[in-house]
Amino acid sequence: MSSSSLLLFDDVEIDEWREHVPDEVIALFQEPDRDPKSYDEHSERICYSATRDVILQRLDVMGITSEVAADAFENWKEQRIELLGDIQIKVDDEVDSPAGSIRTLSYWGWQQRVPAALAARFGPPLADSISAKMQDLSEDWMPFGSHDYRAALRAMLDAAPNVQAVTLDVSALIRAGYFDPDLCIALQLRAESDCRRPVLESIVIIAEGSFDIRTLQISLRKLYPHLDYYFSFFDHEELNVDGGAEYLVKFIKAFATSGMYVRMIAVFDNDAAGVAAAAKARALSLPSRIQILTLPDTDIAREYPTIGPQGEHNVDINGRAASIELYLGRHNLLDRNHCLIPVRWSGYLAAVGQYQGAIENKGAVHRAFEADMAACTDPVQARRTHPELVAIWEQIFLAARQR
Repeated sequence: MSSSSLLLFDDVEIDEWREHVPDEVIALFQEPDRDPKSYDEHSERICYSATRDVILQRLDVMGITSEVAADAFENWKEQRIELLGDIQIKVDDEVDSPAGSIRTLSYWGWQQRVPAALAARFGPPLADSISAKMQDLSEDWMPFGSHDYRAALRAMLDAAPNVQAVTLDVSALIRAGYFDPDLCIALQLRAESDCRRPVLESIVIIAEGSFDIRTLQISLRKLYPHLDYYFSFFDHEELNVDGGAEYLVKFIKAFATSGMYVRMIAVFDNDAAGVAAAAKARALSLPSRIQILTLPDTDIAREYPTIGPQGEHNVDINGRAASIELYLGRHNLLDRNHCLIPVRWSGYLAAVGQYQGAIENKGAVHRAFEADMAACTDPVQARRTHPELVAIWEQIFLAARQR
């Protein structure tokens, strides 16, 4: 038996790679996807497996969208036509032009053939000549050849809604000694090295301060644990880096001019200072790898208790005083009397024509949130009880789709 890693859709083998696992393939998985407890009758199988929906969401955050897959198919088609040129094949006294066959193949036509080609992967050749080529593992029609293998896999998954799971089987590589059985392969291959590995690089999240970063980091692990490996976070605390909206703009400028290829999402608070600073950042000539976000407007902030020179009033604080604390869940914003902890107005920011405000007793809110997250064990329930955090992450996921 060859020492190869195998990729499967359910039980159907899609591809194999001798003596290694490609970066584009291990990029689809996280270490918690590993299931070392699956066995066949002869030996232990060590596999990484995730549902189709999870893999599709991971491809989205890596920027491998359905649109990217369609473009990759068209590029492959053009290259294939150019390669085949005027070649003609004589079969049963009839002349066939391979270039002519592929020239008439649309992306929709290719997708329509995927389910049948998967179902007949190891059966007799299908009657349709194109389907037969897609069915054959030795051909590059399914997955089609692409400079980024993930785009071809995305195209197949989009075309095969009945697939339940995507699995990477590394059993043969481990038995042959290429990997230690206890090695965390998905984690180890992402480790920093002297080589550039853009396929496995995570998207860097930067924000105004250390608690913003901690909130995003913890909430990702609790609400979307299947996407944990796909984001990393700028650590203000490790080297005591300054925080604040204006400093965030300076960091963005520095990264934009550094020449480093790092995908980055900058998250500004939805308060007066954050809105003003985000506008400055968006006015810069930034590369597409750097995305600028402001925390989204929320329902809870549309009529929130405030204290100022004019007394106590419930007002819309979106864009004026909605810092990260306003996104931690209503239950974590209540005082001992079960009332929302108010925002207190402070200075006026002429740049945006708004007063700046901040929630009182931030420490209590932070402690309540940390205890709340520590008790969360079910991602679905966590998303249900933290709609404001879900809104933030949906915004980040949408930005991540941009490449």
